This record gives sequence, C-alpha cells and structure tokens, in this order.
Amino acid sequence: MRISMEIIYENLAEFRPSGRRGRGWNEMRYLGFTPMGKKMGTLAEEFVILGRAAELEAAALPERSGIICLGTPQGTLDKAQRWILLPETAQWEEVCCALLMAFRKYQLWEEALTEALRRNEGIESYCQASVDIFENPIFVHDGDFEIIASVNEMPEQVKWNYESQTGKKTVQMETMNEFKVSREYQDSLKTRGAQIFPRQQFGYRGLYVNFWMEETFLGRICVNELGREFRESDYPLLEYLAGHVQTALERGCLLQSDDPRDLEQSFYELLQHGHTEENALKRRLEYQKWKPGDRFLCIRLLVSSRDFSTHAVYFTCRRLENMFAGIYAFHYHEGIFIVLNIEKTNGDITEFFQRFAVFMREGLFKAGISCLGNDFMELRFYYQQCLAALEMGEKENPMFWMYKFEDYVLSYLFYQGSRKLLPQMYCEPGLLKLKLYDEEHSTEFFKTLYSYLVNDRNIAHTSGSLYIHRSTLLYRLEKIRKILGLNLDEHKVRFRLLLSYEILEWMQNE
Repeated sequence: MRISMEIIYENLAEFRPSGRRGRGWNEMRYLGFTPMGKKMGTLAEEFVILGRAAELEAAALPERSGIICLGTPQGTLDKAQRWILLPETAQWEEVCCALLMAFRKYQLWEEALTEALRRNEGIESYCQASVDIFENPIFVHDGDFEIIASVNEMPEQVKWNYESQTGKKTVQMETMNEFKVSREYQDSLKTRGAQIFPRQQFGYRGLYVNFWMEETFLGRICVNELGREFRESDYPLLEYLAGHVQTALERGCLLQSDDPRDLEQSFYELLQHGHTEENALKRRLEYQKWKPGDRFLCIRLLVSSRDFSTHAVYFTCRRLENMFAGIYAFHYHEGIFIVLNIEKTNGDITEFFQRFAVFMREGLFKAGISCLGNDFMELRFYYQQCLAALEMGEKENPMFWMYKFEDYVLSYLFYQGSRKLLPQMYCEPGLLKLKLYDEEHSTEFFKTLYSYLVNDRNIAHTSGSLYIHRSTLLYRLEKIRKILGLNLDEHKVRFRLLLSYEILEWMQNE
C-alpha cells in the first residue's frame, strides 16, 4: 500500500519532526523507504529517501522526492521536494524501525481489506479492520439510511434505532427530522471525496465519504471524532477505505433483502397506466407471500421537498417496511405510496393505526387512506381515494395527521359536483324554501325537520332532542309538510332531504 508524507510524519511523532509541506504532501505515493545511496534510480519516485543532512546536501536529489533528513541542511530546501526534518540526535536504527513499522501497519491493513473483498465478507469486516487506523467509531449506511455496519461504538455518539422485526439498525426518526432542516447536511449529500461535517449538529465532527453510482447517491461511510482528533492523513485513508467498501457494495457483498422490488414495478404500472401483466403480478405477490385476493388498504404519505433533498424518503420507505408487518412502500409522484396487506396484520388494523399515528407524529407526516380493497388490479382507484382524502381532509381538518376516505366521501362528492353546478342546485327545492321561510318568519322549521329525519321520524326522540312538547312538534311537522309540498313517508324524499342538509352544511364550511 502506498502512503503519504503526512502519514510518515505522524508516525515519526516520537522524534519531534518538523517538515516542509510541499505540493503532494498528502498524496498516497510511497511504498517504502530507502537509505541515501548513489544508485537509487527510479526508487526515489516511489520510496522515501532517508539520510543525514551532510550527505543529502551533497547529493543531486530528484525533484518531487520525499526526504527524511537527520539534522538540518545548511542550504535552501528545494520547494518541489517534500522534507521531514528530524533532530540530528535521532538514532538511525530507531528511525528505521519506526519507518518499517509504519509501512508494515498500512501494508497489513491493505491485506486485510483485500482479503475481505476476496472472501466476499460483509461490510462490517472492512470497518473492523480499520479501527486501529482511525481509532474512532466507524459506520456505513446505505441510500435508505439503514446501518450496514457500525464498529467501535462509543457512548457519546448518536444512537441507532433497532428494528426488532428485522434485526436491522436505522437512523432514528428524530435525527432524520434534524437532517431535513439542516442546510449543512443537505449540502453534504452532494459532495465527493473526504469531507468534514461540523460539530454543531451532534456535538462532534464527522469525516465522511459519500458513495455514488454516476449521479445516484448510494450511501456513506463516516468516522466520528470521539476517540482521537482527526489528522490530515485521515482524509486520503478514508477515501482508500471507501473505495474498498464501494467495490464490495457493487459486487453484492452486502446481504440484500430477498425482495428484488419486482412488485414495485407491477404496482407502478397499475398506478400509472391502470393495468399490468396479471400473471406477473400474481407471481410477484406470491414471492412476497401475498395472495391476489388479500384485503388491503392504500396509503398516500405526504412528504416535503426536504425529504428528497436529504434522501429521507427512501429511509422512510424502508423503516415503514421494517416497523410494520404487511407493508410495501415506495416513492411515487413526490410522495410515498404504501400498500398495507390486512391479512398480515392478523386482521386487526386498530393496533396498526395506533402505532402508525405515532410514526406520523414523529416524522411530521400526513396521510390519506383508502377504503378496504381486495383486488390489486384496481389499485389505481384506491390511490385516487387516498388523494381525495388528503385533499378534502386538509381543507376541513388541517390539524389532523391522517385522513380516511370513508370520512370524506360526501365532501368529495359535493366538491366534484360543484365543479360543474352550483352546490345549491343539487338541493331539494322544498328544503331551500323552508330555510327561506325560517329566515323571514323567525321560525325553527329547518332545524325541526332535520332532527325529525335523523331520529328516524320518532316523535318522542325528536321532541326530546329539541326540548319541545309533543304537540308543538306535531304542529311544526304539519306546517313543514305544507311548505315542503313533499310526502315524508317516501324514503327517497327523506334521502334527498338529508343529502341536501349535508350539502348546505358543506357549503357553509367551504
């Protein structure tokens, strides 16, 4: 493995070195060291030259060579060369021993990383092999913010969320919420190469390298500054480690989920086009251990633009699948689409909604929820229910977290109907006449009729709810019938009247 003059300088700290940091000081260039000699040839390009001041001054040293000098040269040092100066009293044998140990240390590290790659070991093996190099906590997360590896953990660092159902670790929701509003964190997701994340976010600094596949963010490796302070050499060393980890990821050494996400393709086609190849859908459902006739709910999760800029949307999808049995989630149209298989919840969705409500509040999400379905080929229509529930729910109850379509069916019907006709045009004309009569005569016939209808025309219940005498109610009903000009014994008449009441209430709220 090649190392830099900075690494050599740090490993000679016991000799109290000084140095002239020229261009390429931190370049990973040197395979070893060689004592000053007349026939070094091309060795000087890949090996650091070790010598005493007098002999180095007398020699014609190659440009851009790395030089370790015992003593201080009298002349001016070449600016193109990289010099490490040690005291003249430093013992030659001790310096050679320190250099051998330094090069051997990084050679063994390279061998450990190469062996892990050859044996297709998990990502944690690469991190564990690097603990002695960085002397700090090291962790790797993927593009969904699942923790692939975390070693040398320390009490002061951010804690992970442990999903008991899957045994996986993820970033905690509170941390993700902080990421969403952190401009520094959002900017960090665009970088390449080793970078420092400032201490303001967590109380300690982080040195990180992002993984990229062309323009796609794949994840990150990070070292937390908790064991020792960062050194200049940590930057190229972490890039070196990141290169091995990314190679391992690309070769598939990471244990992937059994789900190849094929079902997502079928669901996407149903949502986008309204159809998909039915046999392929059935096969993919079976792979998921679902059945075509399973009962399900669809959920549309609203997310902010910050969820996309921080890649939190993908983290949220995986966390949902890890937290709740029977959930399949993926990014769709600037939000998250969720299919909940009711059969996988043991048929009890009450507990699910209780836990889901907590998840919603923690993540500051809002959701539209469809009615129950049992035909996946009709998925598109249930998705439309989710959109309608969100649209109506946010108008009528903006402080709520969840909106179920069944609670907003009438509002949705009225809203759609009002796009072509005035809402009052759908109302029973006799009821509008009754309402106008009340306004002109200061009567309460409109309220009386509503109570009579919702109490199923029960005289005792109606008079009780209005706090009036039975005879007063009968008198009012007689007057109401004359004004309406309708037969209240006909159920269709009563239905139209109740629907008209709902329309008028909706108009008032609008």
